[in-house]
Amino acid sequence: MARAPAPIYDRMDFPDYTFREFPKMLYAFEKAAVTVQNAKEETALGKGWFSHPQNALFPYVEAPEPEPAPEPEPEPGPAPTGSLKAILSPAKK
Repeated sequence: MARAPAPIYDRMDFPDYTFREFPKMLYAFEKAAVTVQNAKEETALGKGWFSHPQNALFPYVEAPEPEPAPEPEPEPGPAPTGSLKAILSPAKK
């Protein structure tokens, strides 16, 4: 049985990866995305620009305030005594 040839990317040579911060895209709420070439351009944009589009969609959402703690339930009184019929029937005045 013949073996399938190796995929082409197995035979390709790739250069070593080197991170480059610029150029990069920046995003702002209700503004068009911008490509900056260096840190000086990024600083010139000012505040309100984000490196991820999702951060630009909700930049000023504040965390909701926590709900107040529930009131503690009152301590139960003494257990009723007597027959079940007497316990379940409405109290007579």
